[in-house]
Amino acid sequence: MNAGPGPDRVRLLLDQMDYTHLEGGWFPPTRRVLEGLTAAQACHQASGAATTHTIWELVSHLAFWKETCARALRRLPRHPGRIENDATFGGIGDPADETGWRAAVDRLEKADTAFREAVAGLRDADLDRPLSAGDVSARELVSALNVHDGYHLGQIVLLAKLAGSSGE
Repeated sequence: MNAGPGPDRVRLLLDQMDYTHLEGGWFPPTRRVLEGLTAAQACHQASGAATTHTIWELVSHLAFWKETCARALRRLPRHPGRIENDATFGGIGDPADETGWRAAVDRLEKADTAFREAVAGLRDADLDRPLSAGDVSARELVSALNVHDGYHLGQIVLLAKLAGSSGE
């Protein structure tokens, strides 16, 4: 990760995104953790933790927020009505539905690409402007989503290990 010469904050935000989703380093990136996971592993729940989200649910949640934030950065209309955060996780998935699991992972990949393209389209001067009246700035939104993704990546790695994957 190299932000390049000078204070290019857009480059820095992109580097953080890439580190979490594509490249890794101190921890495995999301893409590598999800590679090779089966639908059954993606649906695994930690023993005695019925309220813990599954990997499948976390992938759906991450995709939803990347899609939503990409739309916000492009100043496109947000989802109509209020969506409760719990609804963004979707269902726990079906352990026998490999096609559905692959579709969930593909959705996350597409959402990540759309979000990355939206951030790459920003200029440094755009970062501190509110996205809409009374809203957060683009910098705040991207920074928050980068941290959010890292938080959930940690959960995914742990759940993958509990489900019998190396988590890498």
